[in-house]
Amino acid sequence: MIMTLNTEPIYIAVLLESGNGGGHRKTWLTLPAGKKRFTATLDRIQAKDGDFFIADYTHRVPGMSRRELRSNPLALVNFLAARLRTLYDSDIEKLCAIWDTDHYFNTVGELIDFTFNTHEYRLKPGVRDAEALGNLYLGKPEKIAEGMKHSRFIDRHEYGTKLAERENGLFSPHGYVTSNIGWDLPVTERRVPEHLNLKGWLGEDLYGDWEADYIV
Repeated sequence: MIMTLNTEPIYIAVLLESGNGGGHRKTWLTLPAGKKRFTATLDRIQAKDGDFFIADYTHRVPGMSRRELRSNPLALVNFLAARLRTLYDSDIEKLCAIWDTDHYFNTVGELIDFTFNTHEYRLKPGVRDAEALGNLYLGKPEKIAEGMKHSRFIDRHEYGTKLAERENGLFSPHGYVTSNIGWDLPVTERRVPEHLNLKGWLGEDLYGDWEADYIV
């Protein structure tokens, strides 16, 4: 999947529905949301004493599915939405490139960790295969300076392939991406900030902090 960049902001919104018998009301809440706005939203749909459930999500996050969002506590999704707000366009481009490889992030926890480590990733836009990587470092044959004509005989595809292997680099339709910390990020225990710690998971009042043994 190739995503068009810089046309819409990354966002996550949750559809909250009250559980009052027969008189269900619902409304969309754009995340991240603090506790005061969250409480005001629940009051608006007359969700008394936490009697509400998450009816749906809508989002624009590279690689993230609605099923993935629904399978996590609301506090974690809210934390992710807050962290995504910290990304620059260049970080989003890296994320799109990573998603189009075999080492994409497929959990909320991995995406949150990515937002703390964007500086560890490098993207060379437009370098989509080994030959393009070889040309980037060696120069295209027709542009080789006098006295360097022997470089014409270097197999650029082979050179780019070996360089990618050495750098553990990956090719995607967005370009060539490398990571200083590898592709299999270790599980990191991070605590959801208290002001983002909204409770709710498929209608249940549970989960406050993100525990390391929860994310699998």
